[in-house]
Amino acid sequence: MSINLSSLRFLAVLPIAACGSGSGGAVTGDGGAPSGDAGVTLDDGVDPGVPAAPGEARAGRVTIDSAHALIAHDSAEGKPGDFLLYNACARFVIQDARPGNGYAASPGAVIDADIVRPDGARGHDLIDELVTVFGVTSTFEADEVGVLDDGGKGGAAVVRAVGGDTPLEIITGLLGGAGQPQHLEVVQDYLLAPDSCVLEIRTRVVARGTHTSPLGIGDFVVLSNDHAAGFVDGAGFASGSGESATWGGAVEDWGQLATTVFAPAGRRLGSAVGSLIAALGGTGIFLYWIDEPELGTDETVEIVRYLAVGPDVASTTRDAFAIRGEPGLSTVRGVVRDSTGDEVAGARVHLVRVDGGKASWVTAAASGQDGAFAASVPAGDYDVVAVAEDQGREVARGGGRELQLPFAAGREPSAPVRVTASAGVEATANPVLGRAGAVDLTIVDGSGAPSPARAIFSFSAGDPSPPDAMLGERDYASAKKTFWTVDGRIQGALAPGTYDLVVTHGFDAELDLREAVVVPDGGTLVIDDLVVADVVDHAGYLSVDTHVHAAASLDGECPNVDRVGTIMGEGLDFFVSSDHDFVVDYGPAILEMGVAERLSFVFAEEVSPPFAGHFNPFPIVQLDAPSGGAVRWWSGGPHTTDTLFGRMRDDLAAELIQINHGRRNSGFFAASGWDPATGTIGDPFFWSDDFDLMEIMNSDDYGQAEELLRDWYSLLNLGRRIVGTGVSDEHGFGWVGFSRTYVALDESNPAALLPEEVADGFRSGNAIVSAGPFLEVAIDGQPPGADVDGSAGEVTLTVEVRAPSWMPVDAITIVGNGVALATIEAAAPDPPVWLAETIALTLTADTWVVVRADGASDLAPALPGKHAFAVSNPIFVDADGNGFQAPGLGE
Repeated sequence: MSINLSSLRFLAVLPIAACGSGSGGAVTGDGGAPSGDAGVTLDDGVDPGVPAAPGEARAGRVTIDSAHALIAHDSAEGKPGDFLLYNACARFVIQDARPGNGYAASPGAVIDADIVRPDGARGHDLIDELVTVFGVTSTFEADEVGVLDDGGKGGAAVVRAVGGDTPLEIITGLLGGAGQPQHLEVVQDYLLAPDSCVLEIRTRVVARGTHTSPLGIGDFVVLSNDHAAGFVDGAGFASGSGESATWGGAVEDWGQLATTVFAPAGRRLGSAVGSLIAALGGTGIFLYWIDEPELGTDETVEIVRYLAVGPDVASTTRDAFAIRGEPGLSTVRGVVRDSTGDEVAGARVHLVRVDGGKASWVTAAASGQDGAFAASVPAGDYDVVAVAEDQGREVARGGGRELQLPFAAGREPSAPVRVTASAGVEATANPVLGRAGAVDLTIVDGSGAPSPARAIFSFSAGDPSPPDAMLGERDYASAKKTFWTVDGRIQGALAPGTYDLVVTHGFDAELDLREAVVVPDGGTLVIDDLVVADVVDHAGYLSVDTHVHAAASLDGECPNVDRVGTIMGEGLDFFVSSDHDFVVDYGPAILEMGVAERLSFVFAEEVSPPFAGHFNPFPIVQLDAPSGGAVRWWSGGPHTTDTLFGRMRDDLAAELIQINHGRRNSGFFAASGWDPATGTIGDPFFWSDDFDLMEIMNSDDYGQAEELLRDWYSLLNLGRRIVGTGVSDEHGFGWVGFSRTYVALDESNPAALLPEEVADGFRSGNAIVSAGPFLEVAIDGQPPGADVDGSAGEVTLTVEVRAPSWMPVDAITIVGNGVALATIEAAAPDPPVWLAETIALTLTADTWVVVRADGASDLAPALPGKHAFAVSNPIFVDADGNGFQAPGLGE
């Protein structure tokens, strides 16, 4: 998923006015009540470390001693001092009156939610933040949070947050303003009844002065994209819905948790004035209003909405229908079986309403151990479809850390079963799946030792069943499934069929291709002799991806442990933890995956203002502060880029600053109006000279690379020794490490790298940008980044291009001061050496020299749609012996 927060830019800020009489039944003119419910005492409640029994609901402040009661998950943000609302069914964490992580970071917000799990079971969480908003640019900020009712009397447990409004800085920052005070007093109650998995959120607002009129009251919800898919009623899992909805939420890909937010009876999410409900390629942002009252001074309004959690979507929508009092409900139930009649546990059963030929997704249930499922739906005609395939990507985690089953996978979807659901009458549907298939692979390196790897199963004869976006089946293009492994073993589910299997280990290894392998119907494909032998020698260099995302990024699909697995599988030596606006510690994930002796990372973040460009400061320090101390570019702004860079240097002790995708997504060079032909800047507000690195190759964006090469050459001609890098910018599971950078560092023990060593390695300029090949380049024996004395009149350039046999390189181009000096074709390649040349260069003026390698062939099946590209960083030749002088841009 790609989320561009600049999509919020169109939102209009409603005028601030002194409000007259309000309208709407929820508005009361009661002289200022509730005004915080004066006289009500809040306390710490019960010990949340003590579980709730059936029939109980509890609320209490988490202490260090009860911290084990918090939800343990990559996306979970609760900490001691916050409040836990829980019963025997569900758990919700309410942030104390403290600054929080994320973009809204509002005290008193919902920050975590999960069902109750058995002792020792791993927690799950799909709520990054759920904060109350007033209009577009204001949010709730609690001054006090505490327990109003600990549930000890047998009713609902209640946590109350009391405060007022404050600017929603992520929006005001985007809109370029400071935001206006709304002069509101707010009491927000969170209520959890015994044995209910639904949190009721009740907000009472008193207008104390000038404010937006009408006042839209609702929520800003950020749902985790961490191995999850987002849905809204009607559209299901299909991306892109700008219409208002009754409910929306997310469900984890492997079915461990569903989370749904829904409106009360008679309301929709954003029904009054158009809201932004963004099912942005899956999970994303919901910004909605429940009501838009016109409030006079001292008038009060109350709104209610709900947050439900459950083991499947149908359990949350069932609760939504019941609470909303939806009329004419029916239960559709049945048993999912395979073609042999065996029950299938863990299948996802979708109910799609069919009305006049229009399909409208309603909900999805999971089948139990006996294959049975049930879903509550409004009356109508439905297609019932069972799905039992995963999302087409899986990291074999090993070490006993496998999927929490039951989860049905390795089967093709069922044919739809048409049923008619009538009010108060049960309907039956029994979808039939095919039998499951599985694979068992063993992969070794050239010495016979277990090897990390990636294994792709592609269709030998086209996709027999294209994915259905409404049902949440990912678009896996030509590949049915991709696995990664850190230890050479892959055991997983795969639908029966005939596939082409390719196994790779990054750019340095030969691949192993097995065509037309058969996953048997109801059986397992076993291959125990797969080999990915490293053949490319890049001694003295380590491979790094300096721009890669995972769970903490707003649009990161990959859990941290899985990111570590993909990095290992793609043959990288270390990486930079560049999540959007969040400094992440990947150390626990590296330990959990058991690769601490083989892999390291350095702290960073991607500072992501949407109109100024994105930037990676690294190595940096992680602070004991919200979001790990990440630079909050939206706070107190607008900020010049120079100011932001100063904060990166000062607050995070950034050694280096990298310009990310400088010509795409409001990139730095585009935003600042940088003209490489003249070296002029169109908008100094968005420019700064204080950067060290710039991406040349971002993923496989070859077109942007050509633009960025022109920018880079211009900067070099102006005397700026900027180091070029290659990065993947991978947010999902796809192609981490494509592209990458080879940087001169001691390769004897990558896991022991120190941040200062990484910084020094890049500062040296001895680095290779690579979308495939490795280049060994030297002039008179000196590597990239070096200064060479060329006063003798002639220097010797040596070039060797190395890549495995499946990565053809056609030619190299020698570039001096931005001009092609010569092109040499790879006449008689002998992989892994595709070209080896010694060239005498006579340079009459000071010249920086880079070498570029290109290949025209598609790199399928390992990297379909891509081709080989690499470029060295420059070597600086001083032709006259008086010190290197940059040539400038000329006339």
